[in-house]
Order: sequence, then structure tokens, then C-alpha cells
Amino acid sequence: MLSKKSFEEVIEAMNDAEKEALYRALLKYKAKKDVYNLLQNRLPAMIEGAEEELLLSFCEKIADIYAYSNHGEEDPSYWISLEDLIRCHCDELFAACNAA
Repeated sequence: MLSKKSFEEVIEAMNDAEKEALYRALLKYKAKKDVYNLLQNRLPAMIEGAEEELLLSFCEKIADIYAYSNHGEEDPSYWISLEDLIRCHCDELFAACNAA
């Protein structure tokens, strides 16, 4: 694993477009995990028995939408926005949970 200093050197060598792409990729990765955890913590009965692949696909879609919006995790609206995105796509979540 690279040290913090090595990561910083790699990032400093990147152009702005590469830094932006890296930022969005990391934000998407974090958001995907957070969406999955939100579903497990807030809607455990709904997602119980859902196919893991369909559920992860839903989480990926929400994370993708979120990562390419203008929000950042440090933004206090991070969690509210993730929940709002889930609500906006609840029909898709319902379909994923009932596909089995």
C-alpha cells in the first residue's frame, strides 16, 4: 500500500481533469457503500430477501447520480440528498426488492 506522502505525490502530478475524475470516483465509491448501509439500517424488512446483485445495482445507480452532482461528503446535505435520491427512485428499489 502506498503511504500518504506517495498518494499526495501522485495526486500532485495529476492534471485538473484527472483530479476531478479521481474525486468523483472516490465519492461514488463512498456513496455506494453509504446507500447500501442506509437501506440496511432504515429499510431492513424491505430489502430482506432481495437479490444482492439487484440491490447493489440499485446502490450503484444512486451513487453514480450522486457522484456527478455538485455535492461533497463534507456538505451537510450529503445524507439528506442520498435519502432523497433513494426516495425519488423508490419504484426501482421496490422492483429490485420484489424481483426474487
